[in-house]
Amino acid sequence: MALTGRETVVVWSNDVLTDLSTGLRDLGIPWPVPTGHGRCHELLQMTLAWRGDIDPKTGSPRLPIAPGRADRMLYLLREMA
Repeated sequence: MALTGRETVVVWSNDVLTDLSTGLRDLGIPWPVPTGHGRCHELLQMTLAWRGDIDPKTGSPRLPIAPGRADRMLYLLREMA
């Protein structure tokens, strides 16, 4: 089902979004997820900024682990809100 344009799409990373797009295109299904215009949000970057978890040895941010399931992603979004 194609999205109507009012929905906001939340993905863990753009890599997942690219894989999904390629898979749907290979099946002959038009790409339904609106990109650009602020409708697609990458939760990995949002979580990285929200957590602010810095590795004391390197001084670099530690990458968060993907939630894995939709209910865990929803929990993360609620915690961030």
